[in-house]
Amino acid sequence: MKTLKKLTATLIASFDGAISRIENHDALIQASIQEVQKAGARARVRLQLLKRETAKMEKKVQHHREQSELWKDRAKSEGVKNEQKALECLRRHRTEDQKAIQLEEQLKEQKEVEIQLSHDLSKIEDKVRLLKQQRNILRTRESRAEALRAIQMEEQSGSYDVNDILERWETKVTQYEFESECTSEAVTDFENEYVTREEEESLRRDLHDLISNA
Repeated sequence: MKTLKKLTATLIASFDGAISRIENHDALIQASIQEVQKAGARARVRLQLLKRETAKMEKKVQHHREQSELWKDRAKSEGVKNEQKALECLRRHRTEDQKAIQLEEQLKEQKEVEIQLSHDLSKIEDKVRLLKQQRNILRTRESRAEALRAIQMEEQSGSYDVNDILERWETKVTQYEFESECTSEAVTDFENEYVTREEEESLRRDLHDLISNA
C-alpha cells in the first residue's frame, strides 16, 4: 500500500510539474499569438477603410470625367454662337480633366498600398495558423515525453514492478474462479445423490406393485 501511495504521489507530482511547464509555455505562445492577432485586426480595419476610400475616389474620378466631357460638349455647342462662353467651358473642361488625372494618380498609389496591406494581412493570418499548429504539436509532444519520463523514473527506482502486480492479481482471480467452480460442482454432486436415491425408491415401489399384481 505504501509503495502504491508513493507511486501515486510521484506520478501526480511529475504530472503537475509537466502541466505547470506546459501552461507557462502556452502562456508565452498565447501572448505571441494575441499580439499577432491584434496586428492582424488593425491591418484588417485599415484595409476596410482603404477599400471604402478607394470606392469614394473612384466615384470622384468618374464624376470629374463626366463633368469634363460635359463642359467639352458645351464648348462645342457655344463655339459658333459665343466664343467667350466656349472658352470658359473649355477652361472648366480642363479643370475637371486635371482633377480627374490627379485623383487617378492618388488612386493608383492607394491601390498599391491596399494590395500590400492585403498581402501583409495574409502573412499575419498564416503566422497565426503556424503558431497555433506549432503550439499544439509541442504541447502533445511535451505531455507524452513527461509522462514517459515519469514512468521511466519509477521503473528505474525499483520501487514497484507492474508485472509482479499483474501476476499476483491474475493468480488471485484464478484462485477465486477455481474455488467458485469447485463449490458449484460440490452442490451438483450433492443434488445428484438425492435424485438417484429418490429414483431407486420409485423403481422399488413399481417393482413391488408389479409382483403383487402377478
